[in-house]
Amino acid sequence: MSSVDTLLMSEQDLINKNDEQVIPASSLRMQLCDLGVNEGDCLLAHTSLSKIGWIPNGAQLMAEILIEAVGRTGLICVPTFCGQNTDPANWSRPPVPQNWHDEIRNSMPAFHPDYTPSRKMGAINEVLRSMPGAVRGAHPRSSFAAIGEGAREMVEGFTLESEFDDHSALGKLYQKDAKVLFLGTGFANCTCFHLAEHRVGGLHRLPGGSAMAVNGKREWVAFVADDYCDDDFEEIGKAFILNSKTLQTGKVGKAECRLFSFREAVDFAQNWMIKNR
Repeated sequence: MSSVDTLLMSEQDLINKNDEQVIPASSLRMQLCDLGVNEGDCLLAHTSLSKIGWIPNGAQLMAEILIEAVGRTGLICVPTFCGQNTDPANWSRPPVPQNWHDEIRNSMPAFHPDYTPSRKMGAINEVLRSMPGAVRGAHPRSSFAAIGEGAREMVEGFTLESEFDDHSALGKLYQKDAKVLFLGTGFANCTCFHLAEHRVGGLHRLPGGSAMAVNGKREWVAFVADDYCDDDFEEIGKAFILNSKTLQTGKVGKAECRLFSFREAVDFAQNWMIKNR
């Protein structure tokens, strides 16, 4: 079966789940509002287009609806990570043969905020990062993109060896007491928990590297960085659901969604990690 056939089957599956009707854009806007997304909000959004159901030109439509929901004074921030721009010696999903490692390091293109694609971050995030007015950070493997009021300040600056510290977009989202939006996603990929990891400390350090532009030339830059771990994020999320005072749930299209305080989630995760890790 060709890749085109696979994509067509995937789209057909989405069409079949739509209960014989197109999900109106007006309904998606209203559902976001009912969930608690308001004009002026600062959001960290985790998105899964396939969970929403079939909508026309889905990724663009959903990106535009999110921007409309927070309005001119709001801001949307999304992860645009590049797991491909890391040391192949550390790859496990999937691994590659060891005799490939040097050639990969030598051939990997330098990260460029404007056009290096993110990996497994979702179609909506890819549209958001490429829209007029969007700004993407310069971390070669763990960048964030933002669009809206204060976008540049949100994503500029980073620590190469500790990409989720208080100088990162996560630290700034915490200061703003942003909201976290799960649009068909779950706690397994709850990026804000990485800030809690950093604050708890004691992270292992892992040798790695990324391809970067240094003085206008492509270089493989080796560095030793914090080894963040999301293995227990789902467990933390289950505990957070039982204790949260801000958590709101609902549906957008067919997607199960959650909205909650960024600061509350980080503080809870930090306390949980101190007790349980």
